[in-house]
Amino acid sequence: MAEQAPREQWCGQMHGSIEEAIAHAELSLDMRGRPADPYIGKTRFSDSAVVGWQVNDRKRYRLDCTPTYSEENIAASKWSGTKEMKGSQGVHVNEENFEDPVAGRSRVCHPTAASLQRAEGYWQKWTVRFHRWGEEGPTI
Repeated sequence: MAEQAPREQWCGQMHGSIEEAIAHAELSLDMRGRPADPYIGKTRFSDSAVVGWQVNDRKRYRLDCTPTYSEENIAASKWSGTKEMKGSQGVHVNEENFEDPVAGRSRVCHPTAASLQRAEGYWQKWTVRFHRWGEEGPTI
């Protein structure tokens, strides 16, 4: 059986915080300081939460947590260049740029050392702020 190609690439570093991973993704996507819309997704606690930000349907980042991160880290270590592709506690930022013409660069994973509790704080803060803004999103 042929090996499956990786779905995503490692960003090249382990981020010490969610903030650092988001900044790296924003710079890579050329989103830093530009208007962005909330990216609505699911968490284990809500079916409709702001989980990230997008400039359009093809360029976005989202904060994610993988409950099975240990197993996924082991599997990804064979091809990714890191033993912590999904972060040391499963929290990571997924950068998605489907406008990138370079093959294999459309999905980039930014692993962090952050906890699920920190990720939950972001999802709650972003969702509450979005509901206050209505349909208008912030400049990030």
